[in-house]
Amino acid sequence: MSKNVKSENPAATAPADVAGPAAPSGFRRLSAVQDAPWVHFQEGNVVHGDLLGRYIMQTDPPRPYYQVELIAPCTVRIGKGDEAEISQAPKGSVVNLGETFQLSCYKESAAEVNAGAKVEVWCAVKRKVKREGGKTLWILDPQAKRLKAPTSPIVPIVDAPSQAPAEDAAF
Repeated sequence: MSKNVKSENPAATAPADVAGPAAPSGFRRLSAVQDAPWVHFQEGNVVHGDLLGRYIMQTDPPRPYYQVELIAPCTVRIGKGDEAEISQAPKGSVVNLGETFQLSCYKESAAEVNAGAKVEVWCAVKRKVKREGGKTLWILDPQAKRLKAPTSPIVPIVDAPSQAPAEDAAF
Protein backbone atom coordinates (compact mmCIF):
# COMPACT_ATOMS: atom_id res chain seq x y z
CA MET A 1 0.00 0.00 0.00
CA SER A 2 1.18 3.50 -0.69
CA LYS A 3 2.74 5.21 2.28
CA ASN A 4 0.30 6.81 4.73
CA VAL A 5 -2.81 5.31 3.09
CA LYS A 6 -4.31 2.56 5.17
CA SER A 7 -6.53 -0.25 3.94
CA GLU A 8 -8.10 -3.31 5.45
CA ASN A 9 -7.51 -5.22 2.20
CA PRO A 10 -4.85 -7.96 2.61
CA ALA A 11 -1.80 -8.04 0.36
CA ALA A 12 -1.96 -10.49 -2.52
CA THR A 13 -0.17 -13.80 -2.22
CA ALA A 14 1.56 -15.76 -4.96
CA PRO A 15 -0.63 -18.30 -6.73
CA ALA A 16 -0.15 -21.80 -5.37
CA ASP A 17 1.03 -23.12 -8.74
CA VAL A 18 3.98 -20.68 -9.01
CA ALA A 19 7.25 -22.58 -8.58
CA GLY A 20 10.57 -21.12 -7.55
CA PRO A 21 12.03 -19.32 -4.58
CA ALA A 22 9.90 -17.44 -2.07
CA ALA A 23 10.52 -13.78 -1.29
CA PRO A 24 12.38 -12.95 1.93
CA SER A 25 10.41 -11.93 5.00
CA GLY A 26 8.92 -8.43 4.82
CA PHE A 27 8.22 -8.43 1.07
CA ARG A 28 4.75 -8.49 -0.43
CA ARG A 29 3.32 -8.96 -3.91
CA LEU A 30 2.54 -5.67 -5.67
CA SER A 31 -0.10 -4.79 -8.22
CA ALA A 32 -1.62 -1.56 -9.49
CA VAL A 33 -4.73 -2.14 -7.40
CA GLN A 34 -2.96 -3.09 -4.17
CA ASP A 35 0.20 -0.98 -4.29
CA ALA A 36 -1.48 2.41 -4.57
CA PRO A 37 -5.06 3.64 -4.24
CA TRP A 38 -6.94 5.00 -7.25
CA VAL A 39 -8.07 8.61 -7.57
CA HIS A 40 -11.80 8.68 -6.83
CA PHE A 41 -13.88 10.38 -9.49
CA GLN A 42 -16.31 12.58 -7.60
CA GLU A 43 -17.26 16.16 -8.34
CA GLY A 44 -14.74 18.59 -6.87
CA ASN A 45 -11.95 16.07 -6.25
CA VAL A 46 -8.50 17.27 -7.35
CA VAL A 47 -5.34 15.25 -7.87
CA HIS A 48 -2.26 17.49 -7.63
CA GLY A 49 1.26 16.15 -7.59
CA ASP A 50 4.40 15.06 -9.38
CA LEU A 51 3.89 12.71 -12.30
CA LEU A 52 5.95 9.55 -11.73
CA GLY A 53 5.15 7.76 -14.98
CA ARG A 54 2.66 5.92 -17.15
CA TYR A 55 2.14 2.20 -16.78
CA ILE A 56 0.04 -0.52 -18.37
CA MET A 57 -2.12 -2.81 -16.24
CA GLN A 58 -1.87 -6.26 -17.82
CA THR A 59 -5.59 -6.94 -18.09
CA ASP A 60 -7.69 -7.86 -21.11
CA PRO A 61 -7.72 -5.33 -22.67
CA PRO A 62 -4.59 -3.70 -21.19
CA ARG A 63 -5.40 -0.48 -19.29
CA PRO A 64 -2.97 2.45 -19.08
CA TYR A 65 -2.70 4.46 -15.87
CA TYR A 66 -0.48 7.13 -14.35
CA GLN A 67 1.11 7.31 -10.92
CA VAL A 68 1.25 10.64 -9.13
CA GLU A 69 3.02 11.54 -5.87
CA LEU A 70 0.61 13.93 -4.19
CA ILE A 71 1.63 17.42 -3.09
CA ALA A 72 -1.91 17.99 -1.76
CA PRO A 73 -4.46 15.58 -0.24
CA CYS A 74 -6.81 13.75 -2.62
CA THR A 75 -9.87 11.49 -2.23
CA VAL A 76 -9.06 7.92 -3.31
CA ARG A 77 -10.61 4.46 -3.67
CA ILE A 78 -8.91 1.49 -2.06
CA GLY A 79 -10.08 -1.85 -3.42
CA LYS A 80 -12.52 -2.72 -6.19
CA GLY A 81 -16.19 -2.20 -6.97
CA ASP A 82 -18.80 -1.82 -4.25
CA GLU A 83 -16.36 -3.06 -1.61
CA ALA A 84 -13.89 -0.22 -2.24
CA GLU A 85 -13.34 2.10 0.67
CA ILE A 86 -13.19 5.83 0.05
CA SER A 87 -10.57 7.73 2.03
CA GLN A 88 -8.28 10.74 1.96
CA ALA A 89 -4.72 10.22 0.75
CA PRO A 90 -2.38 12.76 2.35
CA LYS A 91 0.43 14.74 0.75
CA GLY A 92 3.32 12.42 -0.14
CA SER A 93 1.12 9.45 -1.03
CA VAL A 94 1.43 7.77 -4.41
CA VAL A 95 -1.90 7.32 -6.21
CA ASN A 96 -3.00 5.72 -9.48
CA LEU A 97 -4.94 7.76 -12.05
CA GLY A 98 -6.60 5.66 -14.74
CA GLU A 99 -6.06 6.98 -18.26
CA THR A 100 -9.27 8.07 -19.95
CA PHE A 101 -9.62 9.76 -23.32
CA GLN A 102 -9.40 13.14 -21.55
CA LEU A 103 -6.30 12.16 -19.56
CA SER A 104 -4.40 10.75 -22.53
CA CYS A 105 -2.91 14.26 -22.79
CA TYR A 106 -0.60 13.21 -19.92
CA LYS A 107 1.06 10.62 -22.18
CA GLU A 108 3.44 13.25 -23.60
CA SER A 109 4.29 14.43 -20.07
CA ALA A 110 5.00 10.82 -19.05
CA ALA A 111 7.45 10.52 -21.97
CA GLU A 112 9.19 13.66 -20.68
CA VAL A 113 9.37 12.14 -17.17
CA ASN A 114 10.93 9.00 -18.68
CA ALA A 115 13.59 11.31 -20.18
CA GLY A 116 14.42 12.87 -16.80
CA ALA A 117 11.97 15.77 -16.68
CA LYS A 118 9.96 16.71 -13.59
CA VAL A 119 6.31 17.36 -14.39
CA GLU A 120 3.65 18.53 -11.95
CA VAL A 121 0.06 17.59 -12.81
CA TRP A 122 -3.24 18.98 -11.60
CA CYS A 123 -6.58 17.50 -12.56
CA ALA A 124 -10.00 18.51 -11.26
CA VAL A 125 -13.05 16.29 -11.55
CA LYS A 126 -15.69 18.76 -12.79
CA ARG A 127 -18.98 16.92 -13.25
CA LYS A 128 -20.64 13.77 -14.53
CA VAL A 129 -22.68 14.02 -17.73
CA LYS A 130 -25.17 11.60 -19.27
CA ARG A 131 -24.43 10.12 -22.67
CA GLU A 132 -26.37 8.06 -25.14
CA GLY A 133 -27.32 4.55 -24.13
CA GLY A 134 -27.43 5.36 -20.42
CA LYS A 135 -23.67 5.79 -20.16
CA THR A 136 -22.03 8.57 -18.18
CA LEU A 137 -18.78 10.48 -18.57
CA TRP A 138 -16.80 12.47 -16.02
CA ILE A 139 -15.69 15.87 -17.30
CA LEU A 140 -12.10 16.45 -16.19
CA ASP A 141 -9.75 19.44 -16.33
CA PRO A 142 -6.22 18.02 -16.73
CA GLN A 143 -3.31 20.48 -16.52
CA ALA A 144 0.48 20.00 -16.45
CA LYS A 145 3.53 22.12 -15.69
CA ARG A 146 7.10 21.15 -16.50
CA LEU A 147 9.35 22.00 -13.55
CA LYS A 148 12.59 20.53 -14.91
CA ALA A 149 13.59 19.92 -18.52
CA PRO A 150 14.37 16.40 -19.75
CA THR A 151 18.00 15.33 -19.37
CA SER A 152 17.93 12.88 -22.31
CA PRO A 153 16.05 12.62 -25.63
CA ILE A 154 12.28 12.23 -25.34
CA VAL A 155 10.98 8.97 -26.78
CA PRO A 156 7.25 9.21 -27.57
CA ILE A 157 5.01 6.63 -25.94
CA VAL A 158 3.19 4.66 -28.63
CA ASP A 159 0.40 2.29 -27.62
CA ALA A 160 -0.70 -0.86 -29.33
CA PRO A 161 -4.28 -0.36 -30.57
CA SER A 162 -5.64 -2.46 -27.68
CA GLN A 163 -4.01 -0.11 -25.13
CA ALA A 164 -5.64 3.11 -26.33
CA PRO A 165 -8.12 4.48 -23.76
CA ALA A 166 -11.78 4.33 -24.66
CA GLU A 167 -13.55 7.67 -24.81
CA ASP A 168 -15.99 6.60 -22.13
CA ALA A 169 -13.61 4.57 -19.97
CA ALA A 170 -14.60 4.89 -16.32
CA PHE A 171 -12.12 4.58 -13.47
